[in-house]
Amino acid sequence: KQYGASVNFEEVIKIDLKNDIKTITTDSNTYQAKAVILAMGTNNRKLGLPEEENLVGKGISYCATCDGAFFKGREVAIAGGANSAVTEALYLSKLASKVHIIYRRDKFRGESISINKLLSTPNIILHLNSEITRLISDDVLTGVEIKDKLSNQTSVINVNGLFVAIGQIPNTDLIKDQVLTDEKGYIITDDNMAVNIQGVYAAGDIRANTFRQVVTACGDGARAANSVIDFIHSKF
Repeated sequence: KQYGASVNFEEVIKIDLKNDIKTITTDSNTYQAKAVILAMGTNNRKLGLPEEENLVGKGISYCATCDGAFFKGREVAIAGGANSAVTEALYLSKLASKVHIIYRRDKFRGESISINKLLSTPNIILHLNSEITRLISDDVLTGVEIKDKLSNQTSVINVNGLFVAIGQIPNTDLIKDQVLTDEKGYIITDDNMAVNIQGVYAAGDIRANTFRQVVTACGDGARAANSVIDFIHSKF
């Protein structure tokens, strides 16, 4: 703001990137720009259970590296079984007294070296072929009910925290038919954050990238901003 930037809090409802001058339509204005940085981020994939939203920050988290330290010495659970869930379970095993990993399949998906380490970590308890059917709380999370898919029996695990690691959804609906994405919908960029359309850049979690943290998003943003400056100076 000090150097003249304007910040407008509006909902973008349409983006047209095909021309040299890009058009962004919001719920209250239309903007035209020589360059655009796409930084719409992702949404965490939810379990879809009642009270899930209300318990975020009260026992439910979607990021072990962000919130794991709050549960040091306590008992926690992880929902998921792909590589991100395995990695988070290993991380939490160094902080929590016990880590229950609940997965709907009969084997984990991910890097074999990480899975082997998971299987040999004594304070990680496996609940395979199982899914969470109910969240138990008293203002804060106190446990989860799980159902064994083979026996149909339910049981309760008393935990202080639940880390949901079942994936993320990139917010690319507005531009998915214009910008090149990978098979999961994340935007593909080069090292300068440029996408497949001249004058368009992407930064942060929306980008096809293996590590999603605030610090890497800030780095993406800085690189994208400098790329925009270079582009405008050379093109216009």
